Amino acid sequence: MTDAVGGEGDVSIVIVGGGYAGMMAANRLLGSLNRKERERVRVRIVNPTDRFVHRIRLHEHAAGIANASLDLRSMIHAETAVVLGTGAQIEPDAQVLHVHTVTGEQQLAYDWLIYAVGSHGASQTPGVSEFAVPIADVDGAAEIARQMNTKDVRGVCVVGGGQAGVETAAELAEAHPATTVTLIAGSELVSAMRPAARKSIRRRLQRRGVTVLDSLHVLKVTPRGVHTDDGVRREFDLVVWAAEFEVPELAARSGLPVDSIGRLLVDDTLQCVADAHILGAGDAVKPPYTVSAHLPMGARTALPMGGAAADTLLAHLRHQNPRPISIGLLGPSISLGRRDGYVQLAHPDDTPTRIAVTGWAGAATAGPRSCHPARRHPGRSRRVSRALRLPRRRVSAGAGRRRAPTVSICRRRRLDQSLVTRAAPFLEEHVLSTPATSFLSFALVEGYVVVRWGDHGGHPTSESPTAGPPRPARASCRRCACAEAGIRTVREPVRLLPVPVRKRPEID
Repeated sequence: MTDAVGGEGDVSIVIVGGGYAGMMAANRLLGSLNRKERERVRVRIVNPTDRFVHRIRLHEHAAGIANASLDLRSMIHAETAVVLGTGAQIEPDAQVLHVHTVTGEQQLAYDWLIYAVGSHGASQTPGVSEFAVPIADVDGAAEIARQMNTKDVRGVCVVGGGQAGVETAAELAEAHPATTVTLIAGSELVSAMRPAARKSIRRRLQRRGVTVLDSLHVLKVTPRGVHTDDGVRREFDLVVWAAEFEVPELAARSGLPVDSIGRLLVDDTLQCVADAHILGAGDAVKPPYTVSAHLPMGARTALPMGGAAADTLLAHLRHQNPRPISIGLLGPSISLGRRDGYVQLAHPDDTPTRIAVTGWAGAATAGPRSCHPARRHPGRSRRVSRALRLPRRRVSAGAGRRRAPTVSICRRRRLDQSLVTRAAPFLEEHVLSTPATSFLSFALVEGYVVVRWGDHGGHPTSESPTAGPPRPARASCRRCACAEAGIRTVREPVRLLPVPVRKRPEID
């Protein structure tokens, strides 16, 4: 490994923004340097506060069941310095960043700058800044929780049909069942997802008592509610705004090239098209269409972009040619309360597949830190819950009248290995590395992963790559084997191996 700096002197790297992209860039950068390189490289993060905002948990913060504000220093590399302030101006020629702090303005000289300022809630609709509460930051989520707990809130309106609006509406409806929750979704509910997903999410919201209004837009927010474009004035005690997001104006104010909404223009290696010493990552940058056409704004894009920006910078420091970014996505995941969720598996270019993880397994993926499956008697519920929906083929699971939520991958003659690769990580990080010819299915039953194995003919095998002592095969008595694990209907002789699911810690 070559040293990061060819000559004498330190290399100063400034990261503007301590969100997902900035945090990942700092950690990837310092974690990839050897000891001699770290002695010459200095990394500083400029952030308004010393808190890291876990934005994908803001809906839980608003419902009062989780804390989305974490200690920033606990999320970044120990050798990263934190400067509390807001970036005011970038001088590319002088390579200086002007920062507004509580003690006055500071000037930070840099050799390389990573632009990762992220996005925040917009308030272009009349009355939003005065009478609505945004869900785009911790302060807004905390204000929602305060009003829900201290005021007599009987009706809540959540404006925005994207992921933030859907998750907020579902969480508030479940945490406050006596409150009427209305979701005004705009043109279409979760428009980026396939029609079957939109139908399923709508049904699950309505099951929680959420009234979904789409093909409807809010024209004005008033102290008593909202005015919509159908000419109706709807009264609410609280209006939660999750409809619009915008990026800071730092790049435009500094004379750097931006697109029509103010995002920094970068090339396919995330370097600014006007200054090679400025890199960008996250919501506030716009790479070329050839490498970013499938990349939406959000945490699932900001994290890999932060790592890619660090890789580009490492290549320059080591006098190598950076590679164009190549980011593949697994698909969106939406939390619909404590015991329900919807995870749409997708191809690397984010086009949806026909597979969706729902129910308890969907909640474990979309909200793993706060998913608590209910402990009920196996014979108390008649409801059939299918956690993984597949075309044409189904496997039911349950004992007696109760059918447990099932995650199953089956085949008739041959199992596609890519299906196993995509679906395995969604079971509480329980990844199964197994040949496609021997893997039959796995199921989530009462907090256990039940694995089904078989050879080419569907007969049970004697070995399993799963950790834990092997259990004797009982395929000769299908009824006893199935009753032991709660699987009532199977198509091949199977060997059943329950594996405890690892629990994830709650957010402090």
